[in-house]
Amino acid sequence: MKHFKKYAIIAFGAFLFSLSVNLFTLPSKIVSGGISGIAIIVYHLFRISTGFTVGVLNIIILLVALKTLGKEFVVDSLAAIIMIPLFLQLTEKLSPVTENILLASIYGGVLLGIGIGIAFSQGGTTGGTDIVSRISQKKYPHLSIGILMTIVDLMIIGASVIAFGNIDLALYGILSLVISTAVIDMMLRKLNCAKLIFIITDTDISVESHILTAVNRGVTTISAIGGYSGKTKKILLCVAKPKEVEHLKNTVRKYDSNAFIIVNESKEILGNGFQYYR
Repeated sequence: MKHFKKYAIIAFGAFLFSLSVNLFTLPSKIVSGGISGIAIIVYHLFRISTGFTVGVLNIIILLVALKTLGKEFVVDSLAAIIMIPLFLQLTEKLSPVTENILLASIYGGVLLGIGIGIAFSQGGTTGGTDIVSRISQKKYPHLSIGILMTIVDLMIIGASVIAFGNIDLALYGILSLVISTAVIDMMLRKLNCAKLIFIITDTDISVESHILTAVNRGVTTISAIGGYSGKTKKILLCVAKPKEVEHLKNTVRKYDSNAFIIVNESKEILGNGFQYYR
C-alpha cells in the first residue's frame, strides 16, 4: 500500500508535467529547458511526437544514472519516465488553454514546477535534466537541484534561439524557467521545514512520556534551574511537523497548564522520522 501511494503521487506529478507541456509550452513554442524543451524543439522542426522524444532521451540518461545514482533511484525514476511519455501522448490532442504567450509561460512554469516538485517529494524524478542535475549534485553537493537544473536548462533555451531564430520566445522560456525553479525550491523547502519546540516545565508528571505517546515524537530532556525561582525545571526539546504542533501544545497544557512553550522554525531536519528532500 505504501509503494502504491508513492507511485500514485509520482504519476500525478508526471500528469501535471505533461499538462504543462501540451496545454501551455508546446503550442506557444516556449522552451524552458529540460528534456521536454528538447522535445518541443524537435516537434516544431521535425513533427516528431514529444512523447517519443522524451521517452528515448530519458532511457539514454537513465542508463548513465544507473551507475551514478544506484538501482533504487533508477526504479523510482522509471515510474515517471514511463508515465510522462504516456501522459504526453494521451493529452496531446487537448486544446491550448491560452494563446497569450506571457500567460502560457507563467502558468506552464507553475504547473511544470509543481509536477517536478511532487515527483521529487517521493524520491523520484520526471527524468531528463532532473536526473542530469542529480548526477551533477554528486560532484557538487553544495548546489541545490534547482540551481543545477537552471544551468542545464539555460543551455537548452539557448539551443531554442538557434532553432526558432526568435529571441523573444527564449526570453519567455527563461521566465517560465525562473517560475518553475522557484516553485520546485519552494516545495522542497516546505517539505524539509519542521518546528523546533522547547518546553520548560516543573511538573512532577512526566510530560515527555505523554508527548511520546500522544504525538509519537521523540523528546530530549535537559535539566535546568530557573533563574528567578531557583527551582529545578526540565527543558524538553522536541521536533515536530507543522501540522503536529497544535496537538503537541494541547498535550503539554493538559498535564502542565503553566508550562512555558517556545516554537521555532527549523529549515532542515535530518534524522529518524524525518525525510530530507533535495
